[in-house]
Amino acid sequence: MARIRSVKPEFFRHEGLYEAEHTSGLPLRLSFIGLWTAADHEGRFKWRPRQLKLDCLPYDDIDFEQILNVLAEHGFIVKYEINGELYGHIPTWHQHQHINHREMRSILPAPTEESMVHARACPGTPGHARGEGEREREREGEKERKNNFPADAGLTTADLGEASKGWASKQEYAFEAGVIRLNQKNLDAWKKAYSYLDVPAELTGLATWAGSQARWFPAVSGALAKRNREQKLKSDQARSEVGRLGFGGIT
Repeated sequence: MARIRSVKPEFFRHEGLYEAEHTSGLPLRLSFIGLWTAADHEGRFKWRPRQLKLDCLPYDDIDFEQILNVLAEHGFIVKYEINGELYGHIPTWHQHQHINHREMRSILPAPTEESMVHARACPGTPGHARGEGEREREREGEKERKNNFPADAGLTTADLGEASKGWASKQEYAFEAGVIRLNQKNLDAWKKAYSYLDVPAELTGLATWAGSQARWFPAVSGALAKRNREQKLKSDQARSEVGRLGFGGIT
């Protein structure tokens, strides 16, 4: 089922995606936007090229599986297999899409490091365009970190050190999702800092994206801070509307 999604203006100036499209001769940009409407609440979709083509390019005489493979080879999507079923995921999903909280949560399994199906290199792909998806995610993560960490999170450099130390020593964790592995202290700190969120659920949704970040801890903190602000704004607006209607005494 297709869904309504948003497109940021800067999407049309993405050089890496343009280069990949120009080199491959495939309509990658339009197809990528089409995949957003086919992806679920967490940016996941079943890897079924013929069905996805009906959602994205129904009238084009083109091999949509080839399009998917090129997008995966450049890191714009990832392909994974669980219990014999192939799936796809958009790693930058939570950076660029603000999903309606009423939309049904994903029923598709989340990708894991073990389930990844690595895309083969596409003939004729220039070296400077390869991995542009990964570079884009790193740039976005760094931007989130600068804008939101640590002021929004209330975490200190000591917390960062403790998280890194915990990863290196492979200690027991209070929460694990991909590379996101938190001891109880850091998990409690995030729950307190992001009180408008279901933190474990949000972290599970960010697991694959976090794995592409050079420093996942501050990047994830920034992403959570952004989501927390959005949820707080929605809550404040709802309270304001209740008060405007004269039901201020109802909690």
